Amino acid sequence: MLTLHHPLPPKDNTANDLSPSVRWAVWKNANRAVGFIANGTSEEYLTEQLALYTPDEKRYCGMDFTQPESSKNYFIAKTEDPNEFEVLVIGKEQDSEYSKAALKHITTGTIVFRSATMGDSCRGAKDSHSHEWKVEFGVFCADKSFWIKLKEKMLGSQ
Repeated sequence: MLTLHHPLPPKDNTANDLSPSVRWAVWKNANRAVGFIANGTSEEYLTEQLALYTPDEKRYCGMDFTQPESSKNYFIAKTEDPNEFEVLVIGKEQDSEYSKAALKHITTGTIVFRSATMGDSCRGAKDSHSHEWKVEFGVFCADKSFWIKLKEKMLGSQ
């Protein structure tokens, strides 16, 4: 099952009025996410899930979506061919060293979600095609503005 849900709030409750990032994962059971993000998901399934997604009314931190298309290289590991990916959405988190992307893998037709950072990575990161950036694979977490932008891209204005 694919879910869009909010991570747990900070333990100090400092963000009571903020809507945390939305996490995207396939859950095998209530306690364990399975490896879906690195391999991607079908466009059909993603579209179905985005159609069901309704953002809440809470504030959120926002993202800058004016990134150049060449920034897709931040999200592609050195072992991958950049020509195999088409950009759907790229956004940089405001006041953060993280950027997020939804990319379509041209050969497989799947949609993959990636995080990239110029800073220290919290998770195992790989070298990307941009020497300053590291790409992360795993459970994908993005601001709700990312999901809204992706929904608009995939479904159009509804």
